[in-house]
Amino acid sequence: ALASDGQGSWFCARTKLGHVVGISSAARGSKSGCRVDGFAHREYASSWEELISSAIDWGAARNASPIWTTVSIEDEEKLSLFESFGFKGMGSGESLDFGNRHVGTIRLELA
Repeated sequence: ALASDGQGSWFCARTKLGHVVGISSAARGSKSGCRVDGFAHREYASSWEELISSAIDWGAARNASPIWTTVSIEDEEKLSLFESFGFKGMGSGESLDFGNRHVGTIRLELA
């Protein structure tokens, strides 16, 4: 559904054998911004930069502003990765709910 309405896209990192080792996404919301996110298997972590760049580029090509994401407050590694791209913290994001456990998030926007 993300790509079928033209309001989003998925990007994939694959091995030479075609195994998926990472994905990223870009999605336009009801406003003019674009939410990006992604992950890569730890053995293929080097693909993360290209995956996120693809998602950012997709939003930028559609003049989306801001380009943003949310990251769990517990995921320091992912927070650091997004900051290395120039994302800046903009305050609290929506909490993640795992049954009885609630985890806070940080909203980040590309500066």
